[in-house]
Amino acid sequence: MADHDQTGSTAGSTRHPVAAAVTLVRDGHPATAATSDRRAARYDGVQYDHPQGPGLAATRSGEIILISDLVADDRFGEYRSRALALGVRCVLSLPLVGGDRVVGALNLYSRRTRAFGPRARAEAKRLADEASRALTLAMRLAADLELTDQLRGALTFQAVIDRAIGIIMGQNFCSAAIAAAVLRAAARDRNLTPGAVAAQIVATLGDESPTGTRRRQPGGGRVRTGRPSWRTVRRRACRR
Repeated sequence: MADHDQTGSTAGSTRHPVAAAVTLVRDGHPATAATSDRRAARYDGVQYDHPQGPGLAATRSGEIILISDLVADDRFGEYRSRALALGVRCVLSLPLVGGDRVVGALNLYSRRTRAFGPRARAEAKRLADEASRALTLAMRLAADLELTDQLRGALTFQAVIDRAIGIIMGQNFCSAAIAAAVLRAAARDRNLTPGAVAAQIVATLGDESPTGTRRRQPGGGRVRTGRPSWRTVRRRACRR
C-alpha cells in the first residue's frame, strides 16, 4: 500500500484538517469517549450502527488499521458507504491499551486520501502510547479505589456485627461465643443474613443500656422499650 507522507503531524494543516475521536469499550459496549469536534463525533458514530469500522476493528484485533482511500477500500461494507457520504476519505485507527488488554482506539479522520504517511503514523502511534499509559494508570487508580471501598465496607460490616454481639452479651449476660450463636440462630429463624440481623439490633437497641431502658433524653425521662425475645433465641441456639 503506497502512502505519501504529505502531512507533518496528526493535527493536519489548515488546508487538510484532521478530526480525532477516542473509542472506549465499557461493559462490552463501545462508545465515543472524546472528540476533537462535531465532525469527529459524526464520523465515529457511523461505526456503531452496524457495528463495524476501523475503530472497532482496531479495538478487537489490537492492530493498527489504516484506510488510505475509503473509495478503494471495501473492508467495512456499510460503514464505508456511510462514511463516504459524510466526506471521510482516509482513516487511521490505533488500539488503546489499559492494563493488560485493549480497551479502545484512537481514530483519526481526514477528508483527503493518503493523509497519514509514515511520519504522521509515527506521531499518532506516540500519542496512542501516551494515552494508553494514562488509561492504564487511571484503571489502576480505579481498582485501588474500588478495593479501598470494599475494605471500608467490610470493616463497617464487621463493626456492626461486633456491636450487635456486644448488645446481646449485655442483655443476656452471656459470653461472646454464645452471643454470636444467638445472632446466627436469629438470622436462620428470620431467613436473613447475620449482618442484616446485626444492623436491626444496632438500629433498635443500639442506644439502650444493658438493663433495657433507653438513655435519658434531653428534657425527658427514661422510656421503657419492648425488646425482642433474644433469650428465647439464645435458648434455641444453646440447644443446637
